[in-house]
Amino acid sequence: MGIEINMTPDDIDTMVKDTIMKSGFGKAVEEGIKRAMQPGYDNPVEKAMKAYVTEMVGLLLREKYSEQIRAGLIDMLEKSVTAEVMEKVTTAAVEKMVRAAQDY
Repeated sequence: MGIEINMTPDDIDTMVKDTIMKSGFGKAVEEGIKRAMQPGYDNPVEKAMKAYVTEMVGLLLREKYSEQIRAGLIDMLEKSVTAEVMEKVTTAAVEKMVRAAQDY
């Protein structure tokens, strides 16, 4: 009477992976992954999530709140950009250009 072993390639693959993960190398990989996921470390998952959230916030702001932001900015600019401010800015710009031309 012989022993028959029926193993698929997937079964062998799983066995090899389990063996590697239980070996010293597997434990080192596991520890590295744990350290990479800890707060305070430059966590790549956290970094990617923050980048994605930032992207989504920008998208939602443009899609849903664009008009409100625009109106608020216009109101703020109308209050801040007075004739006096325009005078100071243009005077400073012209003086800078004159100095640059003289230095040249």
